[in-house]
Amino acid sequence: MEEMPRYVLVIAAALVLFALYLNTTRRGNKIKVVCANCESKDVVEVSRETVGTRTVQPHGGGTPGGGSVRLQLDIEAKYHCRNCGNSFSRRFTETH
Repeated sequence: MEEMPRYVLVIAAALVLFALYLNTTRRGNKIKVVCANCESKDVVEVSRETVGTRTVQPHGGGTPGGGSVRLQLDIEAKYHCRNCGNSFSRRFTETH
């Protein structure tokens, strides 16, 4: 059996590392919240309430065998800043 050229192994290792990098960076898509009063990142989510829902059809048709439906949630979250004590709320949309 022939030995595989080293450049093939280097390319394969680079592709694996790139895939791992993409996987870890995509997980960081959480909403970053800062205090509106003091701009501190030391903020705690106190409560979360779903204020609305709707279904959406993704662009491109979804799965090949049929449509794919996603659920969008309109959420209002309340936060408390540990730095200055300010309480505030934010509205955002999550897609599941």
